Amino acid sequence: MEYLGTAILALLFTSFLYFVLDGILAPSEQLLARIDLYSATDEIKRMQKTKHNHDALELLRIGSYNLIHNAPRYNIVNITKLKVKRDHDPEFRRECHERIVILESCEDDNVQKTREKIVRAGDRIVLWNSVSWAILVIPVALVFACLEKVDRAVKALITLPALKLERDFEVTTA
Repeated sequence: MEYLGTAILALLFTSFLYFVLDGILAPSEQLLARIDLYSATDEIKRMQKTKHNHDALELLRIGSYNLIHNAPRYNIVNITKLKVKRDHDPEFRRECHERIVILESCEDDNVQKTREKIVRAGDRIVLWNSVSWAILVIPVALVFACLEKVDRAVKALITLPALKLERDFEVTTA
């Protein structure tokens, strides 16, 4: 019965932690990231009027808007899917590489600072969209690890003769 109480307390704590992270902290952090992205978009619009790096600025503008409007889709699962697609689809890999080359070849410090600001905001969005997965996955992984140890112990116990079980472990056999 003691284990049941501990399990219930662990579930309550996990639920509370999930609520705080996914219901309070994550939306707040995502809002701050979106504010940074809107600020970066304003900087891009100002630079587009005066700078000659139109290709790089246009890619940054598109990327910023994508992050703003698709923020809930940016998580570890979808990032992994994109990585797999990039690894297996040569056309997609080529397109990604071309965009990266355009951004990296731009020598304007203001453009690079704005790019860094957008990347940092994207990192924060991915982190906070993925943190709730960790809260759910870690306990499940721990349960499976414990079950594996229990399975090994049961396999060892079933090989013991009945007399040894009765004598060493006070297990009575029928």
